[in-house]
Parts: sequence; C-alpha cells; structure tokens
Amino acid sequence: MEGHHLMYLLTDDELQQLTGFKRHNAQARALRQMGIDHYVRPDGKPCVLSSTLNNLGVHERIIEPDWDA
Repeated sequence: MEGHHLMYLLTDDELQQLTGFKRHNAQARALRQMGIDHYVRPDGKPCVLSSTLNNLGVHERIIEPDWDA
C-alpha cells in the first residue's frame, strides 16, 4: 500500500499528554480550545486520529514514540 499512512487513535496517555487533563470532558474541552478535530464516543471519551495531528504538523513534537512497544 504505497502512499498510505497508518492511522490510529491516540492512547489515553497520549490524550492526557496532549491536553494536560485526565478527565474525558476536560480533554474534549481542551481539544476544542486547541482547534483539534476529534469525536466523542458514547462513553464520553474523546478520540483523535494520529493523522489529524500529523496534518497539523504537531504530532511528532507533542507525542513521544513508545520505545517499549
């Protein structure tokens, strides 16, 4: 699949690091304030595709790679 990029949802830790908040409603509010596209699951958890941050050019600066993976 040449030219395709792997997309995944940010983990709970990545969302916390990005927003600075643990609670889902506070995370969603922070994402809105930062203008980061996301959707909210029925359980209230905000979800952000990694490609969203890549398109903004901020993913590599904010989210550290998981070297233990």
